[in-house]
Amino acid sequence: MIRVDATGAISDCLIEKSSGSAALDRRTCELIRLRAKYKPAHDRRGRAVASEAHETVTWRIEEDLPEASDPWAVNVVMSYGTDGQPLSCRVEAEGAKTGSGPSTCSASPIPAELKQLGAISQLVVQQRLAFGANPPPTLGADDLIIGRMVLDLRVDAEGRITSCEVTEQSAELRGADGCRLFAPKRFLPRKGPDGRPAPFAATFGYTNYIHVRRNLGPTT
Repeated sequence: MIRVDATGAISDCLIEKSSGSAALDRRTCELIRLRAKYKPAHDRRGRAVASEAHETVTWRIEEDLPEASDPWAVNVVMSYGTDGQPLSCRVEAEGAKTGSGPSTCSASPIPAELKQLGAISQLVVQQRLAFGANPPPTLGADDLIIGRMVLDLRVDAEGRITSCEVTEQSAELRGADGCRLFAPKRFLPRKGPDGRPAPFAATFGYTNYIHVRRNLGPTT
């Protein structure tokens, strides 16, 4: 639900039906506040008044371009200042994703529920496609995983997902339906020993983690 004041500006955004992902819900309201424009409603006397609007936003994983079917990883790294304000965002791609895909991003504000974990200097969102095991990223002493999910995928000779099973899911992402969100994806076909397209199995890992800035205290 979107609340609009008498000037047409958005005064509030409330999620009435969740996407299953708190991050997507937050991003939906962020984008609505940034981009949506409304004409104010009017009462019977023609005076501008506050009003409410109900909108449905559908998030889809891009399916026009097939995903690389060789192993890859993409990290979206958002950095924050000591005041918690966004400073920068960068995309780091590895493996089959190197040199492809979006190279820019924008840092979102630190979610309120994460601020209690300490002074966050970085928030990293990692996606990784692998064959076989899909372990979590190697973390430093000041890093903390705040959400993780692993999907076991079966892909047909045309690059379409035929089955998906959640094999790991942290409590933070328990409400997210990763297989439903992932279902529209297509992959580049992989060739079998005879050189023809063949089915394959892969795992997809999704991990969110933060880097907490150490509080060293005053120096003497």
